[in-house]
Amino acid sequence: MAMADSKIPLASKVNIDAELLQAYLANNDVQDAQGIAAQIKQLDPSSTAGARAMGASLLKSGQAAAVAKDTATALRDYDQAAASGDPTIAVTANVLAAFAIAQGAKPDYKRMQSYADKAIALQPDNPQANFAEGIALTAQWSSSHDDGTKKRAADALAKADQQAKAQGNEALSLQIETFVKQNLNPAPSAPSGGGL
Repeated sequence: MAMADSKIPLASKVNIDAELLQAYLANNDVQDAQGIAAQIKQLDPSSTAGARAMGASLLKSGQAAAVAKDTATALRDYDQAAASGDPTIAVTANVLAAFAIAQGAKPDYKRMQSYADKAIALQPDNPQANFAEGIALTAQWSSSHDDGTKKRAADALAKADQQAKAQGNEALSLQIETFVKQNLNPAPSAPSGGGL
């Protein structure tokens, strides 16, 4: 009834649809949720409310699949979330997809890098995206021993560390620095035998 009432402001109609969308998603009614998301876009083409809600729901199901070690399902959900039309959701989806690949049984580090690249293209100052890029490049360097790949990995990790510190994320910064020490700049082995 509200949708047909010309006295109700457009913003209120969008809010009503957004609440309805959340209810459909809470009941796992994806088909009706998609219909409402389309209606929101039709009411207000500049609104990302529908895309954001659909994307957030897909991120949640992708994370559940990743925890269950179902990487294929997680990547499918993350790809759909990235395609939802909300740039913030797309960055998060691509970062989560990159890390899901890294945690798989046989990580494809070129594919991981591809997801990190997509996130960086949308948000160059995202520390998680740059960290994923650095991990993927480090893994590629460890099998190829190409100095150019090592430099690119070090640059991505340094950038990620700076961004994490700039955002006050000391836990992520410590994680990045530990990764660098263990994988790019390992301490030389202590000499064996002969005591001092």
